[in-house]
Amino acid sequence: MSTSVLFMEGVSDDGGKTITYNTSENNPMTGEDEPVRFVFRWVDNDTHILESWHGAGTPNEFKVMEITCTRKK
Repeated sequence: MSTSVLFMEGVSDDGGKTITYNTSENNPMTGEDEPVRFVFRWVDNDTHILESWHGAGTPNEFKVMEITCTRKK
């Protein structure tokens, strides 16, 4: 985990409901950059989900986090 700034570009194939961002970030354990993928999904007007995947596009890809934001009724 870090507090670094990431620059990302994203694409959407479903009219903006899901945006996939690809970038890389420094792995503090190895000191090398590694590919990372973020997926932002608009479920509905009250629910948004952000996922972070490390090792993106490799056989070792794994989900690092999932944040669900829900608007209070």
